[in-house]
Amino acid sequence: MPAYALLLAMAAALAPSPASAADSADPFTAIQAKYFSLLNMRASAKRLAAIPAFSAKLTALALAQRAKFASPEAGTPEERQRAGLILIYDALLTMSNSIGVSQGSLKLAALRQAHAFGPASGDDKAEMTARAQHAIDDLELAFKLRPDDHRLDSWLAATRIQKEKAAAGKLSDKVLADSLDAIPVRPTFNLWTAILLFRDQPADSALFARLAGEAKGFVDKIKSGDDPCRNKPEDCTNTPIAPYNTQAAVVELGDVFLRRAEILLQAGDIPHAMEMAGYAAGSYAQLKTPEHAASSKAWPDAVAVADRLYRVAAIQKGHAASPLLDRTANYRRPYECASCHGR
Repeated sequence: MPAYALLLAMAAALAPSPASAADSADPFTAIQAKYFSLLNMRASAKRLAAIPAFSAKLTALALAQRAKFASPEAGTPEERQRAGLILIYDALLTMSNSIGVSQGSLKLAALRQAHAFGPASGDDKAEMTARAQHAIDDLELAFKLRPDDHRLDSWLAATRIQKEKAAAGKLSDKVLADSLDAIPVRPTFNLWTAILLFRDQPADSALFARLAGEAKGFVDKIKSGDDPCRNKPEDCTNTPIAPYNTQAAVVELGDVFLRRAEILLQAGDIPHAMEMAGYAAGSYAQLKTPEHAASSKAWPDAVAVADRLYRVAAIQKGHAASPLLDRTANYRRPYECASCHGR
């Protein structure tokens, strides 16, 4: 199995292009150079403290693109592509910051002081909802500027989920289903967006069962020789800015199968539980292949793997470990942006 794209992604496709003398003073080039280092919510307090001001600069640049490209036909094709990319960066960092707030890594007050999205009189809920709407507005225009970039299908689903969570405190089946509907147009990328979005969803739901089916179908295509990565090889490699793309993506894929296996075993559906456990084992095994072994050993989040392997072995022996995987201390580590991009 080759490497697969981790989705919050911003993986290789968002890599900064080499700067030339002509664009060395361009503000977006400077932002790209620092962007990925500011996605690590386990970083030092000093590094985290730099995020609000950095994010405000990127938002100002994105708002300028919105004004310039209010008509999606404005500018040259190259300018539209670049403007759309700026909007994508801004939307995803805005959402990453909101996740940081929900996890306690960032202070909303500091982000709000640097750039407020909601009304001055609004409460935290209004501010978080406004931030999600800002990201949606970014991505909707980016889709018009980059109509062939179908990563945007899943990013839009993700930001709409964030808005609903901020506004209502819970998610509807519809917004989660939208992320699954986005998978076919770019499975090498959008499957992983969906996996990320289902990280904390119950594995016994009908929608999670559908996600497991999509993941199984992806692996089955590889087994049959119809590797989806042939169509989008840029989604399926480790890169200098995403040095652990494979490791994070493989673990996330395996987790879909493992979480489903745990639930099926609890329900007494032993045949399907064993099938899912087998797919989980095959996914995690990719970490130790000659192609990936060195990177897997160096991966800062490798600490999260041992328990997963123990759980697969337990299921294959007919019993599930307790508590469930998604309630353990190291479960969420591979789902953080920095797990792929480096800590």
